Amino acid sequence: MKNFRNCLNSLSFKLIAIVFLATFYSLSAFAINYKAYRTDKAPIIDGVSDEYCWSRAQWALINQPFDGLALPDSSDFYGRYKAVWTSSRVYILMEVTDNKLVDNRINPSDNYWEDDLTEFFIDEDHTAQGHECSADAFKAFAYHIATVARDKNNYANGSIVSLDSPDAIHHVIDLGSDCNTGKALNLDDHVKVKIVKIGNKYTWELEFKIYDKNYNQNSLANTPVTLTANKVMGFAIAYCDDDNGKRENMIGTVPQPQRLQRKLSLLQVYQRIRNLVTE
Repeated sequence: MKNFRNCLNSLSFKLIAIVFLATFYSLSAFAINYKAYRTDKAPIIDGVSDEYCWSRAQWALINQPFDGLALPDSSDFYGRYKAVWTSSRVYILMEVTDNKLVDNRINPSDNYWEDDLTEFFIDEDHTAQGHECSADAFKAFAYHIATVARDKNNYANGSIVSLDSPDAIHHVIDLGSDCNTGKALNLDDHVKVKIVKIGNKYTWELEFKIYDKNYNQNSLANTPVTLTANKVMGFAIAYCDDDNGKRENMIGTVPQPQRLQRKLSLLQVYQRIRNLVTE
């Protein structure tokens, strides 16, 4: 158990810190701004939100249908999040109620978008460039983070393990320069994740390294950016709910301007969602 005073007096409330912006355009512009404050001492990533810095951060809801469908009942899904930051990392606390988790694919890159997971969309410089695979892959990141934990000792075929297992890992996947989803990137080293379950409530605690559009997937020398006060980044969250072996709902932090057709290809859906985050 962490010391409750671990982050005491650690928030710098004199300065507005990172502002996460998520904007889309339809008949009129809609924007959601979340002001995240700096903490002088980073929270420990253990899924227990007892630090003082979390108690001072503001909740924001995950309650917008990214897929244009009706929102599920609150007993099936309810979500909210908070954010704080240090000069080297962004930290997210997220609470999700989900009455059933499904992850039928052993290989983490196999149809990963169909399982219960959370997508974190991050555009470091908040420019309207969108996010695609190929040459534009890293103008923004879309981290697909599995809710179900796998054995960290076997990436390709890891068995399901309990959330509190010392071998548990929540794999982080995104497309890179190759648009073949069978060759999706493993980005586990970008995000530290811990999930704690109580009943149907899952508390996520996450630590993100923030990379800019110069990220090179073939290099081991990528360096996260240094975060500063008043920085603006594109940011959104979407929870993908799977109760029967395929994605049934996608609930996010920004509204969906157009109803998505369920039969669209992955790439079409992928690009449209990216545009919501970064425009």
